[in-house]
Amino acid sequence: MRSLSRLVKGSFINVGQSFDYRPAPEQLPVLCAQTEDGAEDERAQLENLRAELDRDQRAMREGMRREAEAIRAEAAEQGYQAGYEQGRAQALEENGRSLAEIKRLAQEIERDRQTLIAREEQNLIDLALEIACKVVADRIERDDEAFVRIFRQAVEGLSGQKIVQLTVSRQDIEFATAHVQRLCEMVRDAEKLTLRVIEDAPKGTVIVDTDDVRIDASAHRQLEAIEQAIEDARYAGETEEGEA
Repeated sequence: MRSLSRLVKGSFINVGQSFDYRPAPEQLPVLCAQTEDGAEDERAQLENLRAELDRDQRAMREGMRREAEAIRAEAAEQGYQAGYEQGRAQALEENGRSLAEIKRLAQEIERDRQTLIAREEQNLIDLALEIACKVVADRIERDDEAFVRIFRQAVEGLSGQKIVQLTVSRQDIEFATAHVQRLCEMVRDAEKLTLRVIEDAPKGTVIVDTDDVRIDASAHRQLEAIEQAIEDARYAGETEEGEA
C-alpha cells in the first residue's frame, strides 16, 4: 500500500498531550482519491487471495480424492490378489487330493486286475489239466500203443540190466503178456522181462524195477507230477506277491 505520508501534506496540532493531524484543505480531494484507490487495491488483493485459496482447496481436495481412489484401488488389487492366491492354493490342494485318490483307485484296479488274471489263469490251468487227464485216460483206454510209448519212455537210458521187472494194472496185463518180447527188446542189454500185476492199479500203470533202480512212469503219476509242479509254481507266486 502506498504511504499516505508522501502524498498528503498537512499540519499537526498539539492538543494537550496528543497530536491531531489535519490535512491541508487543498490536499483533501487527493487524499480521498488515494484512500479509495487503496481500498480498491485491498479488495482486489482479497479477491485474488480468495481465488488462490479456492484453487488451493480445490487442488487439495482433488489430490485427496485421487489419493483415496488410489488407496481403494490398491486395496482392491491386494484383496483380489490375496483372494486369487488363496483360491489358487485351495485349487492346487484339491487337485493334489484328487490326483492322489485317482492314483489310489488306479492301484486298486491294477491289483484287482492282476488278481483276476491270476485267478483266471489258474482256472484255465486247472481246466487244461483236467482235460489232459481225460484225454490221457481216454487214449490209454482206447489205444494199447499208448502203453508201449509210456514203457519206452520209462526204460530209455537203461542199460546193462539183465533182468527187468514190469508192474502193470489188471487192465494191461493181457496186452503186456502178449507183447512181452517186444517190450524186453526195448531195454538195452536186457535178457529177461518179468511181469507183475497190481489188482487195484489204474490202467496205464507202468513201473519198471531193476537191481539198481525203480522207475514209476505210470500215466496217472506223470499227471500228478504235472499238477504238483503247477501247485508249487502257484505257491511260489503267491509268496512273492505277499513279500512285495
